[in-house]
Amino acid sequence: MTELGYTEDIGENRFAPLEALTRGVAAKLLVDIFGGGESNESASLFAGAGVGVIDFTGMFDDTVGGPYEGFSGEIADDPYARVLLLESNRMRVAIVTLDLVNAPAEAIELCRDYVHKITGTPLNNIWVHATHVISTPHIGTRDAQIAMFLSACTSAITKAAKQAIDSFQPAVAGVGAGICDVNANRNVLIDGNYYYGLGSTYGESNKTMTILRVDSTATGDPIGFIINYGMKPDVINNTQMSVNGRAISADAPGYLCTQMESKYGAPTLYFMGDVGDQIPQKTSDYYEADPATGEANRVELSVAEGLAFAQEIGDKMMTVAVEITDSINTTDNNPTIALKSASFSWPNKDGATSGTVDVKSLRMGDDLAIVGLKPEINALTGLALQAASPFAHTMIVSFLDGDQRYMPDAQAYADNTREVSRTDLSPGAAEKFVDVSLELLNALKIIP
Repeated sequence: MTELGYTEDIGENRFAPLEALTRGVAAKLLVDIFGGGESNESASLFAGAGVGVIDFTGMFDDTVGGPYEGFSGEIADDPYARVLLLESNRMRVAIVTLDLVNAPAEAIELCRDYVHKITGTPLNNIWVHATHVISTPHIGTRDAQIAMFLSACTSAITKAAKQAIDSFQPAVAGVGAGICDVNANRNVLIDGNYYYGLGSTYGESNKTMTILRVDSTATGDPIGFIINYGMKPDVINNTQMSVNGRAISADAPGYLCTQMESKYGAPTLYFMGDVGDQIPQKTSDYYEADPATGEANRVELSVAEGLAFAQEIGDKMMTVAVEITDSINTTDNNPTIALKSASFSWPNKDGATSGTVDVKSLRMGDDLAIVGLKPEINALTGLALQAASPFAHTMIVSFLDGDQRYMPDAQAYADNTREVSRTDLSPGAAEKFVDVSLELLNALKIIP
């Protein structure tokens, strides 16, 4: 059965013959065996998707350890875990997104383990991306906080993975892109230094929003989406942190995803792209120059104002996303899905040590490739990679399988921008990343 491609092991050459088949796996098995000839070929792409709430209710109660990182315990809107399961010609991959400020190693391991067991996806084919939502908590330091954090992630990913395999069905896919003008460079020169500010005239922004749409062959209805855009989810940022007034929110990209899910009835994953020097054009927490002294002053608005900004920017993103989504022609029923990865070592700024940068790539059909890495790259780096890519559409995802701070471009080092003070890597790493990525993409492009 395995040699004929009808079934797969669950990892390490092990099978579980007594476990109940999910609806999705059973449907695929029947199609593979009995579909035959032309009809089987037309159903070679399978897909399923799911979503689950990351419920932080009670996370900041005194019994757990009390407030930390300035959070009040209020949940303005829930963060989510989402899973998109894709398979073509028996190559199965699972894309996981978590609405979290970062994904700690423990959470990544749990995600991979549960998605693997529930969906049968090989461990190496599971990508876990934290969308870097600033208005969510880190894992914490107390045992009770850590346990509750991981429990919330486990519950969410379990629900999302089960929905993904239960909805697993023959599918068609397509990709589209458009211009979305809601991001901006964050580097504002104040009193000789670069600060996180609004109205920057420094550098460029990558305004391209790219969307993968996957539809059901049977109904034509969407199964799931991936939206890739170069904006950090920090409209709300750290507003009211100093007075324990922060509220949990999935920010503008989270609002976009839930609005897409409401309109189309399909889980929507957000990929945070080339965002190292990019922020929303509106935020409730930033710096500006004091008109009298020229020194940097922090502007900290209310949580309510931050939430309002998040909805405003989310609505603008939604308008563009709908235009792109409705224009996508989902006709690819037999896309080539392939994975390639590499890593490179690069000297750190201290001159005595070095860091390792892992780069992953995924091909989805003839027109779309995805490149992921742990560090946040700047917009200039992303634009350079997309311009040189052999694929018509290239998604970039930072914070993939963990985080590694910033990877500034050469111009940022020359100007000593904000990202340079927050990286361990010495100059040249971003340009090396582009070279390594292009090698992977060119190799993927020639796969038949």
